[in-house]
This record gives sequence, C-alpha cells and structure tokens, in this order.
Amino acid sequence: MLYCRYVNNVKFKQEDTLSKVYQMLHANGIKIKRSRIDCDSFTKAVLNVVQENSELFYIRAQRCSELTANIKGVEKWKKVTIGTKEFGEDKSYRYVVSREYNQTNQIDIFQGDSFIYRAIITNDSQNSDEEIVFYYNQRGGSKKIFDEMNNDFGGDLPFSFLEQNTVYILIRAMSRNFYLYFLEKIASKISFI
Repeated sequence: MLYCRYVNNVKFKQEDTLSKVYQMLHANGIKIKRSRIDCDSFTKAVLNVVQENSELFYIRAQRCSELTANIKGVEKWKKVTIGTKEFGEDKSYRYVVSREYNQTNQIDIFQGDSFIYRAIITNDSQNSDEEIVFYYNQRGGSKKIFDEMNNDFGGDLPFSFLEQNTVYILIRAMSRNFYLYFLEKIASKISFI
C-alpha cells in the first residue's frame, strides 16, 4: 500500500519520478513530443531525463551567474536568443529571455535596472522566440485549474493513503465540472450572470 506524504522539497527525486512517468507513457505507446516544465526542474539530472524522453523541451531557467552575465550583455531587446552550454556539457541549449518593466520601479541589484527577466531553456531551434514564450506561458491555464481545485473545491488531501486521496481528487474534479456546467446553463437563461 502506498502512503501519501507531503515532501517540502519539490526537487526531491524529481528525475526518478519523471523517469517513471515517461516509462509508463512509453509502455502504453504514448510518444512525448513536447515537455513544458517550471523552474523547479532546472537541474542537470532532470534536464537529461526530459531530453531523453521528449523530442522538445521547455524549462523555465533559474537565475544563475552565467545567465545573468549573458543577459547583461544584451543591448537590443526586440528578439533575443542566447545560445549557451548549460551544466558544463558539450550540448548547446537555447535560452529565450523575455523582460518586462517592473511596476514597482525597484532596481534589481543583480541586473542594475528595473526589469523582470524570465528565461526558458529549450532544445527547440525551429520556433521563434515569441512562439516559444507563448507556448510556455500556456502552462498558466492548467495552473489556474489547479488553483481553483485547491481553493474552491477542498484543497487539502484528507487521507493518509494514495487510493483514498485519488478518489477524493476525482470527486473534487467532478464537482468542479458539474459546477461549471451548471453555471453555463444558468447563464444561458439569466442575462445578468
């Protein structure tokens, strides 16, 4: 029997977990074309697992001194791609860096300006920078669903066993879907909703 426990460090055995997931998918004849992952997966071990099991990958890069130095060297920000060798490997990856004005006007101590920089490391050399940023940012739609599930439909897992929590999560998902269906039906009948 599996026990469900909370692990505070999201990087804990992440490459092992991803390897198992990819193996299950491959065993069922599912081929992965693209993997889109947040910055908690920005490690050499995870990057290797993802690259071995996915044709293309997009991982939010964490700030490091090499990336910061490369960003500081960029003068033209219309379209920028920084090619680099990451984790001391022979393989070259592509960084797609975007920046936006920091609304607080607070100066970043590392960059010396008031912009927020975000980087995506990828092996995709075909798509434009804009397409890569747009594709990566679509993660937000699924994160919104998780946020709704956690905040509006009983977020904490109440049981100690994985099987019981799985049933609980499925009931939450069905409740959310029924609620959205119900709202849609009501909204079609009542104009102010």
